[in-house]
Amino acid sequence: MALDKVGKYHLAIDTGMSRIGVMPEDAVEFRRMIDFHRGIECAGTFTHFATADVVGDWDFRQQSTRFMDTVGALRDAGLDCGLVHCDNTPGTVLHPELHNDMCRVGIGLYGLHPADTTVPRIQLVPAMSVRARVTRVARPAVGEGVGYGLTYRVPKPSIQIATVPIGYADGLSRSLSNNMDVLVRGQRARQVGRICMDQFMFAVDVNDARAYRPVEPVERGDLVTVMGVDGDEEITADEMARRRGTINYEVTCDFGMRLEKVFV
Repeated sequence: MALDKVGKYHLAIDTGMSRIGVMPEDAVEFRRMIDFHRGIECAGTFTHFATADVVGDWDFRQQSTRFMDTVGALRDAGLDCGLVHCDNTPGTVLHPELHNDMCRVGIGLYGLHPADTTVPRIQLVPAMSVRARVTRVARPAVGEGVGYGLTYRVPKPSIQIATVPIGYADGLSRSLSNNMDVLVRGQRARQVGRICMDQFMFAVDVNDARAYRPVEPVERGDLVTVMGVDGDEEITADEMARRRGTINYEVTCDFGMRLEKVFV
């Protein structure tokens, strides 16, 4: 108050996720203990669901009941709850009855589904792509290795090895080494060798008889899609997550501050 400002806060209620917040039975007393202070103001009341993506889940029903009962108790005590919010992305899609004053959409902002259960309910379009340009192209001799540990060796003379300036420091997990594709000129190409801190390599066979159309040699400056659409091909966050043994949200969050952001 000395600065003539009021700090606004949102009160977290721990309804069963055991992560943050005040226990439901303590919420009214907690508010009464702090509301005397003129320098703070409750701008919202919220909880977070652990199983909102599980249709018909008992734990979800218990959490939602605990939360709405707590909101009711606060209001009955004459306390202003501010903005009431509890729905995350799966809750927003599957439980519209709990939208309250606002929703906290997370992975949905990327145009990605949080679980298979939301797919039939709403159509989402991925909003994020990751791209870079080839910085070097080489044609190593047969038997030459690629990357740290030489985990990939060139099997025939028609193989090009191209370098792209994205690595695990940029969010491209090292666990994807020799286990992912990229898109270049509308076709898939295999990533080879261990992913480095800020670079990775991929291989193109310019004489691949199995290709449904001729494979053109890669050139320095060519655009490479790590995640996104190129022509008729697409590499999704879900595909990368399956290869990593994780979720699409971790994939998108890992691509961090080092990458230039282009909003279109």
